[in-house]
Amino acid sequence: MRKGFRKGFSMALLLGSLSLAGNAAALEIVKDGRSDYVIVVAADAIPAEKTAAGELQKYIQQLAGVKLPIVNTPRKSGHNILLGCTPEFLALAEDPALDAEWLDKADSVLLTVHGGNLFISGNRPRGTLYAVYTLLEDFWGVRFWSAREESVPSTPRLELPDNLAYRYAPPFFSRETYFTDPNTNPAFAAKLKSNGDYQAIPPEWGGKVKYQNGFCHTATILLPPNRYFAEHPDWYALDESGKRNPEQLCWTNPEMRRELTEVVRNILRKHPDARIIAIDHMDGWLRCQCDDCRALEAEGGSPAAPVVSAVNEVAGAIAGEYPDVLIETLAYLFAQDPPMKLKVRDNVLIRLCAFLNDFSRSYDSDVNADFRDDLKAWPQIADKLAIWDYLGNYTNFMIPHPNIRFLGDNIRLYADNHVAAVFSQGDVGTGNCGDFLLKGWVVGHLLWNPQLDQRALMREFLDGYYSPAVGARLLEITDQLCDDFEATGLSLGCYRFDANDWLSYERIQEILRAFSEMEQLLAAEPEAERQVYLERLRRARLPFEVAFLTSAESCGWNPALSEEQYRDNLQLWKEIRAIYEANRVTNYNEANLISLMDWKMPRRLAGPRFLRRSGDVPEFCAGVPDDAWFEFSVNDFEQEKPGSRSFTVDDPASPYGKALRTADNHADRAFDLWLPDWSAADPAEAIPHYDVFVSVRAEGELSDDTPVARVALHDWTRRVERSTTYSFGELKGGYHWLTIEDVEVGPRMIVYLAPLKTDQGASLFVDRIILRPRPDGENFFTGKLDQNLLEGNQ
Repeated sequence: MRKGFRKGFSMALLLGSLSLAGNAAALEIVKDGRSDYVIVVAADAIPAEKTAAGELQKYIQQLAGVKLPIVNTPRKSGHNILLGCTPEFLALAEDPALDAEWLDKADSVLLTVHGGNLFISGNRPRGTLYAVYTLLEDFWGVRFWSAREESVPSTPRLELPDNLAYRYAPPFFSRETYFTDPNTNPAFAAKLKSNGDYQAIPPEWGGKVKYQNGFCHTATILLPPNRYFAEHPDWYALDESGKRNPEQLCWTNPEMRRELTEVVRNILRKHPDARIIAIDHMDGWLRCQCDDCRALEAEGGSPAAPVVSAVNEVAGAIAGEYPDVLIETLAYLFAQDPPMKLKVRDNVLIRLCAFLNDFSRSYDSDVNADFRDDLKAWPQIADKLAIWDYLGNYTNFMIPHPNIRFLGDNIRLYADNHVAAVFSQGDVGTGNCGDFLLKGWVVGHLLWNPQLDQRALMREFLDGYYSPAVGARLLEITDQLCDDFEATGLSLGCYRFDANDWLSYERIQEILRAFSEMEQLLAAEPEAERQVYLERLRRARLPFEVAFLTSAESCGWNPALSEEQYRDNLQLWKEIRAIYEANRVTNYNEANLISLMDWKMPRRLAGPRFLRRSGDVPEFCAGVPDDAWFEFSVNDFEQEKPGSRSFTVDDPASPYGKALRTADNHADRAFDLWLPDWSAADPAEAIPHYDVFVSVRAEGELSDDTPVARVALHDWTRRVERSTTYSFGELKGGYHWLTIEDVEVGPRMIVYLAPLKTDQGASLFVDRIILRPRPDGENFFTGKLDQNLLEGNQ
């Protein structure tokens, strides 16, 4: 038997065949509640093969009510189901008629009948387990919908053709369906045949394709600045200001390359089972501007050249000692274009990232021509190519994200271009309450077999999970969402706060009415099944309810919003939150827990009803009508990384007695204040113009001319920013009002403060932000503040 079958994986192309003669006699595994078969697994079988035996036994019992014995040696009389690398299978595999060469391919599976026995096997360590799930799904109708929900039909008879000869090897050796269920439930990951690095899959469930020392953005993990930067600043990127920046490497520095090589060698010596290690640049657009890096970029024909050159050097240095190890690096942001004048070593895996794509269009379309061209160009210089795809909306997991239409086309495009591995990044932390459970299930099946029909998969899931009574309507809504977005002409990125620029308030209401109608369609189902379907349908409705609540029309700053509508919206949010809690939802977006949504949503729904005033009326508000200006305190600021970038502290200098203090170890936003969203108002009304005042003070022992803070207004819709830098001398000695004049307030606008990194013990304090209408303008909001309106806001 070939060494590869016993040992592990190689990178495979698609190879599959199926022989099921229409007139073949039946191999009767179970008939009328009885069976003569036993499940055979070798005593020295690997853990995943023993799991496969247990899974087969469990599901046959659920399917047909018969519990087959599990034994270590086959019966001479036959009627054996032999799993894994049994001696009998090894003997069979030597038969040229079986043509078993393909078993060396990663995760290959085999189902075959020989001499009245059923053989279930595959490439170690996962193939046999995957073969069992293939048998259950493709031949006996079991469906694994989620980590907790599956369909197992009841039947008195389980049979297979007695000339069965099924074999298959997936085109991708690593298939990562990065969603909550496969990431947190190894059994479901195995059933979905997902085997990626982020998924905690132990050996008994087949293990995973593991990356040693991190999956991505590993440069400063391998060469941490807190260890190297002080003595070797030239190992790190020269930024555009002419300073060395420890957030990125200088990839051409020869000493850095030598140390990086030794670090990688030491990791591999400590982990001799390692097969992939990532060496790639950090997130963001920062790249080294030194003369050597710029020269290599020009020579190689791409800003990726310095990174690829460095990775090539490390890969070459370890190849002799570690011939089975791959070095992976990212083709991402500035490094997406291939350096066509370089040749990538054959032990380097390039992971091309689709980050800049329009996710509402096919990746093979002219809209995504840059990515499409890079996908076809990289293989001209690199033997091994992987993909990082982006399936989620990482700013808000909880709203509709209309990117499903071309997922199958895109995955087939990868297979057609000899991609070896795919990481499909969805949402994690949303339980089964995010943007349609459908996506993860469909993508998982397509990564296993890109030739499957995506529409058929979608129909199967929607009918099977939500019931045939409503499946077609849900598919229609899914199509409608894609059509609505396409009609706008917008580009669908993967960081969107809300759906307000493409999903109208009227359309959301139509969809919510359709869900109510679908609930009525389930009335004919048996009571027990109806309750299950209703609960699933209720969760499918959640993204549209969140879109409804985050619409401009539902916002508390909408002057047309009645008190009854406000209270109804608040009650709806409480219902949604209860469902999230019951379903263990933990994350609101990529970076934040659901607690941030708990904090934001009531404030958005309440608008000015949530505000409190200190009682201190600044001079610039004297004479302004009480309901025309708005005061925000630390209670209203959305803190960035509270506890590390920013802190809420007691502050006697503030009339509130509280303030937000920033750390001086970063130069990022310490907080955001989202300005009122009045976009639901009558467009004939004049857009309100305000002056924004930010109350800031500084403490420390710095010279007066030291820059310490940047105060800015950022418009996420227009992608523009107005900012002013302030020195220590301007901010010391008590609170100072800093002004941003003439702000045309619109949706998705924030005011923020960022410290300017000094590492000299300077502290900035912010306690209030005030919006005051321009003296020559009119107050836009005419409602009165009600200090007790919002329940629980004390």
